[in-house]
Amino acid sequence: MGKTGQKNYLYNPFNFGSTDPMLAREVKHALNKEGEKARTVLQSNVQLTWEKHWFVPKTVKLAGMMQGGGKPLEAVKKEDILIINGHGGERRVVLGYHSEYKSGLPGSEYSSIRMLTASQLADMIKADGLDDGHKIIKLNSCWGAGGGKGQNVDSHNSFAAQLAYELGRIGYKKIRVGGYHGELQRVGDEGKKLVIDGKEKTPASRVDRLWFGPDGLEVTNDPDIDEIKDKKDQARENFENVNKSYPPFG
Repeated sequence: MGKTGQKNYLYNPFNFGSTDPMLAREVKHALNKEGEKARTVLQSNVQLTWEKHWFVPKTVKLAGMMQGGGKPLEAVKKEDILIINGHGGERRVVLGYHSEYKSGLPGSEYSSIRMLTASQLADMIKADGLDDGHKIIKLNSCWGAGGGKGQNVDSHNSFAAQLAYELGRIGYKKIRVGGYHGELQRVGDEGKKLVIDGKEKTPASRVDRLWFGPDGLEVTNDPDIDEIKDKKDQARENFENVNKSYPPFG
């Protein structure tokens, strides 16, 4: 939790149950957090009708709201942080999950993958009741801000950029969406490892996210990160001042 009273919410747009081990683990991990890192898990109430597919991801059809479920994102206040977990596409600008695992070649597995476009996810977020004055969404996914291949190399065409633009288009004029430029991997329960151009960075820090505004263009950072950078700059200045008080070696 950053500012006083600011809460973290983990939004699950996929009704995956336990079919995707990684996403199920992320939900469990969120529920185990306490204190300032506590997260409330919110399940989307949008009914998804998926086209039948096997290896090739198909588009999803939004089938309206489930009856009696309400709008889960109405609980999220403007200043709260909304976190969305999912699998990013290394070559495609999408967010998805593994709907099933099956035995493939000896010693390997393959799975069916269901994926959302940024436009579809934006529609789901609005249908689930997020306040149009909301400010911060964080993507916990690989290649959320690009860094992949094919269609998903550049950050300005990334899922985070497209989601910010699509949300801005439907009325979220204060939104900032952050994503990682590279592959994101969990390292036990302690944190995440970010792999950029084949080079590992452990742990992945919140200051490593790239941020995009409602026009889809990259912006500076969210207010909390600005505060963190200010503190780092001050700490660096203090360190340099202390060093100046000591005579040089030799």
